[in-house]
Amino acid sequence: MDLYCSNPNLNPLPEKIPRKKSSQECINIVLKAADRAVELTRGLLAFSRKQLISPVPVHINTLIIDTGKLIQRIIWEDIEFSTNFSGKNLLVKADPGQIEQVLMNLATNARDAMPHGGQMSITTRQVVVEEGSETLYDLPSPGKYALISVADTGTGIDNKTLESIFEPFYTTKEVGKGTGLGLAIVHGIIKQHNSSVLASSELGKGTTFEIYLPLVKEPAAKEESKISGLNAGGMETLLVAEDDETVRMFMKKILERAGYKVIIADNGEDAVARFSEHDDISLVQCRMKSER
Repeated sequence: MDLYCSNPNLNPLPEKIPRKKSSQECINIVLKAADRAVELTRGLLAFSRKQLISPVPVHINTLIIDTGKLIQRIIWEDIEFSTNFSGKNLLVKADPGQIEQVLMNLATNARDAMPHGGQMSITTRQVVVEEGSETLYDLPSPGKYALISVADTGTGIDNKTLESIFEPFYTTKEVGKGTGLGLAIVHGIIKQHNSSVLASSELGKGTTFEIYLPLVKEPAAKEESKISGLNAGGMETLLVAEDDETVRMFMKKILERAGYKVIIADNGEDAVARFSEHDDISLVQCRMKSER
């Protein structure tokens, strides 16, 4: 059985098992190390473009609206978050979970660039990349694209640093803060979608990331049905412990769509009870702020 808790310090499971203090400390160290290893492995897989993706037709504006609810949970109170969407129906073929991770990573990057507050925005529009100009946008071919712009009014990035921000393990943060993989993951995921991400910045004024995703014409329902038949996804049973109902139900929906059986819990005690009731749980995802 694989056990992964994204926040070991708040994980109630080890605390429910009688152990000596020294053993408990060792368990916590192991869980923290495992958590770090999982984060690094996923990042490297994304950067190397070897992470499996399941592209389906996605209405990008709807995806951003859903992700925006999660973004508002991680940014500071003095950061103003806004969205502005194209009136056109922007349908792309992408892995929703991976694009969500891209947006969350960019939001985290924007947040950290505004320690004293500021503004962050996500906008979308349709653009046409003419033949012969695709190389200017680091794209494989010309055509119609959905352009997602993530902008902040933070400290900005100097030109020298800007040249290296998508490299793995490159970071301007203090030692111990961040893995240096956030933007490398963004770059890897977007490249795996045959798309591109560009960055522009000005010191003291902020940074903008532009993501180009090719538009598709296929009706979403027809194409999604075809792909879901080819990619059955996982079959394991997962336990999701999350005290925020919006996040909890969102995770349940995404995982069930991937084929998993999902058991949910809204606090630590509930998670322990449900874990004890089911012998077939393969993974535990625990993200809670409460003490229960």
